[in-house]
Amino acid sequence: MELEPQQKTDDGRTHLPECSGGGTGSADSVNELFREWKAEHTAFGLVLVAYAFLLSVAPLIARHPDELMQIACISLRHIVDWRAWVLTASVACLVAIAVIALKRRR
Repeated sequence: MELEPQQKTDDGRTHLPECSGGGTGSADSVNELFREWKAEHTAFGLVLVAYAFLLSVAPLIARHPDELMQIACISLRHIVDWRAWVLTASVACLVAIAVIALKRRR
């Protein structure tokens, strides 16, 4: 698909380029544009949902700061603790081995 360069008309307005060529190439480009448009709108929707969630949680955080600080400290303590990571990695390895063994039996 080739695009013509933008051209200025006599009255100073910019003429938008038009797609040249037809056939299946233009249908493929339309499908590609639709996929990009859909991905952009999906991403915007996810950002909007995350923003709405944060705005709905903000009053709760303002109302109960001490309890939420304790919850955050407990969760961070578990994240930082290396023994929890070792246990999680061990369980993940065991699950992976079990999945591989079950697939080979079939």
